Amino acid sequence: MINEYNAFLLIVVVGYFFRVASYLTISYTAWRIFYSQDSKYKSSKVLLKNRSFIPKIEITNSLVTLAIFSLSLGGLYLFRDYTRLYFDLSKFGLTYFFFQVVLLILIHDTWFYWVHRFMHIKIIYQYVHVIHHRSINPTPYAGLSFHPIEACLEGLIVPMIVFVIPLHHFSIFIWFVIMLLHVVYIHIGFEFMPRWWHKNNLTRWIITPLYHNIHHVPKSMRYNMGLYFIFWDKLMGTLKPDYHENFEKIVSRRGW
Repeated sequence: MINEYNAFLLIVVVGYFFRVASYLTISYTAWRIFYSQDSKYKSSKVLLKNRSFIPKIEITNSLVTLAIFSLSLGGLYLFRDYTRLYFDLSKFGLTYFFFQVVLLILIHDTWFYWVHRFMHIKIIYQYVHVIHHRSINPTPYAGLSFHPIEACLEGLIVPMIVFVIPLHHFSIFIWFVIMLLHVVYIHIGFEFMPRWWHKNNLTRWIITPLYHNIHHVPKSMRYNMGLYFIFWDKLMGTLKPDYHENFEKIVSRRGW
């Protein structure tokens, strides 16, 4: 018979391997599409110096981050009676189910921005966040390349929410997949969004690979700290003033 703690370990281990498999599949697919020698996206590279090798340190750091995330999410099992996690979809209905996915993304965006600002305090940056910024020219594998301390802070997001707000277990799964896709997307190193993207009243609020790549350039690290949206950067004055100009330059260079 499986006891409480064996069940917890099983959830953590199975969850970890699922997350690793998902992350590496998404990252490797992006790598093959954008970094192959015959890639049609070569002209859309943000920093023209390409990286043809798979960065092992980014992968190693990401594997550690995913282990911490798995412990954080798996830990909810031990405290499930104290959380507002639920499994019966009819309890709150489909409307609330989809709403909570959006809510998770918005809360995560806010949490990430302020943790990110904290990570850029000089002494914190020197010993913790510098790990992520070693990827000056990031690749799809850099999205979760964090110091363990930073990974712990980022991993708190769902445990904090689920003690306050009712969350269906599958909505957490959907959010996590969206998060994985997004962190790979913004670290991909190529700007392939259409010219109209940064002008449209809706899409211009969504962060693009160029937007985040600018943050990885040493002289621009104090700008573009958001994750999904530019709301907080716009509000707090951390939006790089020439972002739109640089977007136009890349679009003009690639010719499509």
